[in-house]
Amino acid sequence: MRKHAATLCIGRYVQVHTKYEELTEPRRIELGRPEPYDGIAELWWDSIEDWSPQNPTPERRQAGAELFEDERNFIDHSRSTRWLAEEYVFVGE
Repeated sequence: MRKHAATLCIGRYVQVHTKYEELTEPRRIELGRPEPYDGIAELWWDSIEDWSPQNPTPERRQAGAELFEDERNFIDHSRSTRWLAEEYVFVGE
């Protein structure tokens, strides 16, 4: 990811790994919730234009293809989802 961050205009990349199963699992079962993800990855851009330029360069296409291929080593794309969102902070910074 670091190798391609500048090319893809990625301002921030965060991995959030599932933890504390012994605390959360009993409540998950009690509420009938689905099994949790192993974790999530967050990618941040400063603007929608940085995320999806109108005319992507060959370098951006190549970087995106390399990252997608690497993801196949640890992400089951058939069971994963992706979305774009905008953050609204109500408490904290």
